Amino acid sequence: MEKTRMISDLHDIYERWIDDIELDILLTKKCNLNCIHCFLDNKDGEMGIDTIRRIVSDEFFVLHSQNKKRVVNLSGGEIFMRKDIGEIFSLFRDLNVSVGCVSNGFYISDDSVELLEENHIDLSLSMDGVNEIHNYYRRNDISFNKLEYAIERLLKSKVRFGVVCSVSRINKDYIEEIIKYCINRKIRSIRFQVVKPEGNALAMQEDNLILDDSEKQELFEKLLHYCGKYVADINITGYGTFKSELREHGCKFGLKWGKTCHSNTTPWPKSFGIDTAGNIIQIHPFHSNEFWKIGHIDEGLFNVISRYYASDKHIALLTTLKETYEENILKSPEEFIFEDLYLEDKVAEKIASSCKR
Repeated sequence: MEKTRMISDLHDIYERWIDDIELDILLTKKCNLNCIHCFLDNKDGEMGIDTIRRIVSDEFFVLHSQNKKRVVNLSGGEIFMRKDIGEIFSLFRDLNVSVGCVSNGFYISDDSVELLEENHIDLSLSMDGVNEIHNYYRRNDISFNKLEYAIERLLKSKVRFGVVCSVSRINKDYIEEIIKYCINRKIRSIRFQVVKPEGNALAMQEDNLILDDSEKQELFEKLLHYCGKYVADINITGYGTFKSELREHGCKFGLKWGKTCHSNTTPWPKSFGIDTAGNIIQIHPFHSNEFWKIGHIDEGLFNVISRYYASDKHIALLTTLKETYEENILKSPEEFIFEDLYLEDKVAEKIASSCKR
């Protein structure tokens, strides 16, 4: 009965859900660096240009991006290592989309800045400390110098760019120093995220360098303080939500939707990924467990996503999400702050565990 009601509720808001879906396209796993915190442990694989053309010509964009700009993220690896990155950018230029990408800054030349500017691509630069700390993260002695050169070029352009910082025990005591560096360089936004124990970062976990729950709480409290302290100078984003807010507004994680919460909210998943092989994956392209895969780009992006909606696999995800919420969040202390990826991580753990049985 509950499943039948859930399917009915889902069908009522399908159009809004499909219009809101974001896309994360993994262009390449190749990278010039081997960062200690990288979530990729396999650097082989690159999406073919024909696959990219197939994506941008799909009904998902042509017919279902008219009412609002769809958000697309171009992921790597280091995408600026691709010789055809200019052609890839141009493929998205005439679509009704907002496109962003992330780079370590090594290949941000005058030419690549011009490509970003011409094609209206937003950029996030990875920066995990000032000077030696950043270089330690990157395992490269000139990485910070390259980053500074990239910032200098970008500041002379019209490209919208900011910084993303991954926090561990290595740099957790230098958060304000990083913020002040960005302010002094006229960088207008910085986003903080915590390092997760996956890929290369599994070794960081073995070395006891990953933040524990109390350190994450401390980090979020610091970020709340700095948001107020530097509100006129920089936009600081730290992904986290108090338990009380989650309980009242479960729509933030796709736990509630439609009439059961804010009227414009939609259920999980809010996004899909496409990996380098063209597999379409729930949430983002880095999930490797078969459970997350829902089809292939050769079947048509819109066809696969539409077929998935309210299917048994979709219901299974939403059911696991609800169970995880009840088991891991409702039993926590009232003042506890959860990362926005907390539930996703716990759901992934639960699914991986069930698949091993």
